[in-house]
Amino acid sequence: MEDFYLPTLSVAKSYDRAVGFFSASTISYAAQALSIFVRNDGCIRLILGAFADSRDIEAVNQGLKLRELSAMIGDQFLSQIGEATD
Repeated sequence: MEDFYLPTLSVAKSYDRAVGFFSASTISYAAQALSIFVRNDGCIRLILGAFADSRDIEAVNQGLKLRELSAMIGDQFLSQIGEATD
């Protein structure tokens, strides 16, 4: 952790990872390094063979639903602004 993740993620702009089984608990081990990475607008790409925990699957599904909802609200907001006269 101290020799690899902290130094590299604190300066990285992208992080690509391919794993057979994924669990959020394993990536949370690098939470301190990932928080710096995210603040620096880092982009993570994951290739996953399978989720190891059903809670992770539900979290992904919830995130997708929230992204769709956010896009819909944003589109509605922009259309309303476009129609504003004052």
